[in-house]
Amino acid sequence: ILREYRRLDDTITMRMNRANAAMRDIDRIDNKTGNIQDQACLNIWRELVGNWKRRTKLVDYCVLVVDQSLTEKRRILEDDGQDGAAKRKAQAEMYQKQVQRTQVHNELKVESIVRKRAIEGKLS
Repeated sequence: ILREYRRLDDTITMRMNRANAAMRDIDRIDNKTGNIQDQACLNIWRELVGNWKRRTKLVDYCVLVVDQSLTEKRRILEDDGQDGAAKRKAQAEMYQKQVQRTQVHNELKVESIVRKRAIEGKLS
């Protein structure tokens, strides 16, 4: 899902062209909108920010799910009533969840880079 959202950011040139065309059409109908390019940029900026918010919400949910699972596995490992097989299984699953957690944190880093590039592009 994150890749899909990020792909939207990667198609920025095509979206800028479409937005410019849409704003020209609107300008023909209602000449009160101001600068066409400014309106197109504003629309794309709003779309990008909306995508960022959705991705952030998704990543936050993933972090929550992985953290809850890790907490559950830790409880199993600390429970003296659990047999050895259950503890070994929990240990293996805990390792898998830690790998997932690392992947989620890497997504956060990538997201930060994507946002920084978009902001730098907007300011230039």
